[in-house]
Amino acid sequence: MAFERTFQFLRNPTNAPVKVELDGEPARVGAVLDVVGAGLGISLATDGEGVTTCTVTSGETFDPTWGTGMGTISADVLLIPVARTQTLTQAALVASVSGSVTVTVKRYTPSGGALGAATTLGTVTLTSAVYNRVTGLEWAVTAGDVLEFTPSGISSITRLQAKIA
Repeated sequence: MAFERTFQFLRNPTNAPVKVELDGEPARVGAVLDVVGAGLGISLATDGEGVTTCTVTSGETFDPTWGTGMGTISADVLLIPVARTQTLTQAALVASVSGSVTVTVKRYTPSGGALGAATTLGTVTLTSAVYNRVTGLEWAVTAGDVLEFTPSGISSITRLQAKIA
């Protein structure tokens, strides 16, 4: 799940050290640095009174789900719009029972009311297992894109949850 957190840095007119607030509460500067990690975006804005606001945002996650737990899942194609520009770096699949499936992820860049041509970003596979996590992905997506998730090679799985971030 994506999140957004706002911090305010208040300038002291006597040039004393910067005062840091986290959600309106006094905090150490180190506390701000502790929440900044890979995949986070930071933006700064200073108003006319010298108050600098720092907004930290995480990337968006995509959580397509197939099946109800009753009967083997079908190869339904799921489309999910992208709200934030980012690079997706990891994916995980978890199934209700041990089985096999490959989920292909494609990206569309819509134009003029049409999806346009698809670009395959990659695949995530579950082979005779209930869980698989893949890291080190470099799947670039842009706000306004649409992602397509298509399962194939389905064996035994009655419910499948994916998480791509």
